[in-house]
Amino acid sequence: HIVGGTVSVPDARYNDLKAYVGGSGTLKTHRVAGSDRFSTAAAIARDMKARKGTPSTVLIANGADNTKFFDALALSPIAAQNGYPIVPVSATSVPSASESILREFKPSTVIIGGGPNTVGSSVKSRLKSITGKNPEQWYGNDRYSTAAVIAGKAVDTKGWLTADAVGVAAKLPDALTGGSMVGKKDGVLLVTDGSKLSAAPKSWITSHRREIYECFVFGGVKSMTPAVKSQIDSAL
Repeated sequence: HIVGGTVSVPDARYNDLKAYVGGSGTLKTHRVAGSDRFSTAAAIARDMKARKGTPSTVLIANGADNTKFFDALALSPIAAQNGYPIVPVSATSVPSASESILREFKPSTVIIGGGPNTVGSSVKSRLKSITGKNPEQWYGNDRYSTAAVIAGKAVDTKGWLTADAVGVAAKLPDALTGGSMVGKKDGVLLVTDGSKLSAAPKSWITSHRREIYECFVFGGVKSMTPAVKSQIDSAL
């Protein structure tokens, strides 16, 4: 599965993949792409619908500002486990491709990951106007507490996930690949500073430690120091 157009993932990389697996004529590929990140996300949502049916819930996150991507990644275990698409917006607007998906899916529940500085009140109002539903907005004071709030809501409020498995990441690429994996284990993704265990994930792990069966630390020692792993072990 290739996500993104040829500008993002050139055909040359597809040829590399064929060479790596030795599948000159047998490798089947499925490219999901649009003209930009928002239409690509819409294409992904439609692909999910084709495979799993129309979702009852849509997850909203800021997909325009790369400093806000951790909120979407904190939502990714919910998406992976339940088949709920993540529909990106900006802090101040709902792109046309995202609006089209919302009108097409008519979700009964709309969840916003991130606070008012990430997804503003005008966007929340616009989402309500489009869907006819009052969106829930899950957030904390920073990326660390927002991820912890999302984990708590997913486990304790909605029952969409469990605390059996927990993933912890400090860098975006690690969270990107780890979030889906831990989500398929019915678990949650927490975010921390790479040099010390942040207060929000520490508190979440401590309060759920009797439920946690396995914990994954995503990334090498340059992403997350051994001291952080030791602090996670202590919290467990």
